[in-house]
Amino acid sequence: MQILIYFSFIFAFTFFPLIGILLEDDSVMYGLNELKTASLTHLVIFYMGFFLAFYKIRKKNYFWKDMSDCVFVNAESILIKASHIAICFTIVYFFIKGRLILGGVERGIVRTSLGIFGPLVTFLASFGMPAILSLSTVVYFYCLKRSPIAVSRYRTIIISSILIGVMAGGKSNVVIMFFAMLLQGGGVIRFKYLLGVVIFGVLSIIVIGMFQMDMSFIESFNYNIYRAISLSNMGTLSVWNEFPNGSPDAYISLLSGFGEKIIAYLFDVNRYSVDFLRFSLPRYITYLYYGNPQGAIDGTVNLTITAFGETIYWFGREYYYIGSILFSFLAYKVTVLIFISRKFNNLLQNSMYSVFFVSLFISWLNSTSGCFIVYFFGFTSLVYLLLSYLLLKYLISGVKKQNNAC
Repeated sequence: MQILIYFSFIFAFTFFPLIGILLEDDSVMYGLNELKTASLTHLVIFYMGFFLAFYKIRKKNYFWKDMSDCVFVNAESILIKASHIAICFTIVYFFIKGRLILGGVERGIVRTSLGIFGPLVTFLASFGMPAILSLSTVVYFYCLKRSPIAVSRYRTIIISSILIGVMAGGKSNVVIMFFAMLLQGGGVIRFKYLLGVVIFGVLSIIVIGMFQMDMSFIESFNYNIYRAISLSNMGTLSVWNEFPNGSPDAYISLLSGFGEKIIAYLFDVNRYSVDFLRFSLPRYITYLYYGNPQGAIDGTVNLTITAFGETIYWFGREYYYIGSILFSFLAYKVTVLIFISRKFNNLLQNSMYSVFFVSLFISWLNSTSGCFIVYFFGFTSLVYLLLSYLLLKYLISGVKKQNNAC
């Protein structure tokens, strides 16, 4: 089940955009049949990395094992401290962003109006809470006997995560918020609870869409199907049309790791101008193809570009498979690292790998900025990962095994 849960994340973020491309038949862009073949080939190569990793994981038995019979010193304190921090995160998030989202302000407008608080809310929702959920789930399910205090504290963390997911404003944020929990607890969560999480996640996407876009339940359902399948491939389709031989300026995407504000300062260019678009592949493609050029300039609208789109951007239609092979190897390494670290002595390390997977790797699969290296290890990502490490280090401090029998 642990492998199945892991693969379901990968499948959801790669297969639905592929379906959208395979079903495309009315685009005026040339080379559509070649695009379909290339997309399928890319995914086959990419999945090979996961399957090789899964084979090694099963052979070596790299899974979480029940450690609740072992004696741990102050393991319950992790949940206590984590619940306090989760409540603080929720309150801070509400006053900075949540009250605006719940007040009906459009999400794109909120994102561009947060100013210096933008990085803070990004950390809270995309790194801080996933880090808390990841560590807390391991402790709750594997490392201690469940007492009333542990149950109540874990529920507090779950509720805080739901609230932050709702206040994030995106229709899928509530679902993504639970990835860290499902990734770590997939091996012990009962099927009925797992099914409940899936149903709750799907309903939350539909209901949030109803309120955001003033739609009926059926209209929101149909739109989200369209968004997950058809709209999710538009960015990649546009890259395929715009860069048949790859982009000669692909190296510019290496700068995206500094963040838009730093880039604007270094190159003395207004980040909300046409000139700045060359530094942001998603905004540039949106400006050219989406039909809302002003939204691309303002930064309120972005087409998502998949990892396959990134291979086209760098290598073109003829040599895209070079990127596919590279990404397959990356998928293999990330997968093995997550599972091989599933030991109590590696709680900090494993939680960091989980944060990396949930907060960066998964989102990169269908929302690349043009270069996976800076997406994963750019300045802003490294800062968020460092803060996540310090948070986890604080939560784990004072917790250790009492004996070596574990």
